[in-house]
Amino acid sequence: MKKNTFRLIIALALCVGLIFAMTSLSQADFGNFAGDNDYGGGDWGGGDWGGNDDWDWGDSGSGGSGSGSPIMIIVVGIIILIIILSPNKRKNNVSHGTAANAYNAASQPKDLRPISEYVKLDPNFDSAKLTEKISNLYVQMQQCWQDKDIESLRPYMTDAMFAQMDRQLDALRRNEQTNYIERIAVLGVSLDGFNQSDGNDHIYATVNTRIVDYTVNKQGTVVSGSKNVEKFMTYRWHLVRPTGQTTASAEGMRQIDCPNCGAPLNINQSARCPYCESIVTLEDHDFVLTDIQGVSQRSSR
Repeated sequence: MKKNTFRLIIALALCVGLIFAMTSLSQADFGNFAGDNDYGGGDWGGGDWGGNDDWDWGDSGSGGSGSGSPIMIIVVGIIILIIILSPNKRKNNVSHGTAANAYNAASQPKDLRPISEYVKLDPNFDSAKLTEKISNLYVQMQQCWQDKDIESLRPYMTDAMFAQMDRQLDALRRNEQTNYIERIAVLGVSLDGFNQSDGNDHIYATVNTRIVDYTVNKQGTVVSGSKNVEKFMTYRWHLVRPTGQTTASAEGMRQIDCPNCGAPLNINQSARCPYCESIVTLEDHDFVLTDIQGVSQRSSR
C-alpha cells in the first residue's frame, strides 16, 4: 500500500513537472515548432542535413540546453509514468532506446507508395504543382501567424487542424505578444509518398525551410527568439482528401460553388462565402492539411 502511494506521489510530481516544462518552453512559428533549443537528428524521409532519422533526446546542438520538443517531453513523460505505475516485474522491459524507436514507429506512416504511382488514381495529378502549393502555403501560414489571424487559411486545412492552430494562437493574443517570422525561405519540398485508408487519400511531404523568428511583448521587448539567428527547420506535412476525388483544371480548382447557397466562389480569396457567410473549405475538392510534425531544428549562430 505504501509503495503504491509513493508511486502515485511520484507520478503526480512528474505530471506537474511536465506541465511546467511545457509552459516554460519557448516555442514559435506557425504551430509552435521552432524554439530556443535545437532538436531532431535529421529530416524525416532523408534530406539535406544528414544525421540519423530518430528524434534527438536532449541533443543541445548549437542551441543551448537542448530540452527537446514538447512532443518528446510528453512521450518521455508517458513512458516514465508507465514505468512508475506498472508492476515491478515489468520495469526492465522498457528502455530509453525502446521508447525512442516506438515513437518513430508510431509517427511514420505505413505502406507508403511512390508518389509517381498516384497518377494511376488521378491522371490530372501534378506533383510539381502540389509542391509549389505547399511552398506558397508555408509562407502564407507564417505571415498569418505573425498577424495573429489565420482565417484566410481555413480553406486549406481540415476543421480540426484549423481549430487546433487557432487555439495555439490564442496564447499570443491573450499575452499581447507577437511572434515575428522573417527571412522566410522554403529550401525544398519533397513528396515522400501516399497511401489510402479510412476512405481518404493521404500524401506525406517533407518541408525544409529557413526562418528567423522572435516574439515581442506589447512594449516591443523581445521575450524569446532572436532577430539574428537563422533556424533551419524540417517538418512533415500530412495532406488528405476523400478517395475518388480527382484533380480538376487550374480554373476549376479556384472556382467552386458554396455548399450552402450554391454561389460561385473564388476559394483563393476568402474562406467565407460573401453571400451567406458560410465557411468554405477545399476538403472535398483538393488536398488539405490535416497534420504537421516538427522533425528537426538547426540554428545558425
